[in-house]
Amino acid sequence: MQNFRRVNKSLDLSPRIGPFPAEQFLPWLIIGGTVFFLGKRVFNLPWLWVIILIIWGCSTWWVITAGGYYKFFSKFI
Repeated sequence: MQNFRRVNKSLDLSPRIGPFPAEQFLPWLIIGGTVFFLGKRVFNLPWLWVIILIIWGCSTWWVITAGGYYKFFSKFI
């Protein structure tokens, strides 16, 4: 009878901060900073629009680059 080795289940996973992939945070900071600078400082938009644009930019970046979503969306092109 063979004895099975215990394996850490997190060895094959990518790093995450909560539900979000860790490799997304630097681009999200860049997107947020750019939208804040352009939206609030240059165009003097209200905070609601700046927050909406930041969420839109970060979610678009996540859909385009995260974990193989581009493979799904490339079927429609």
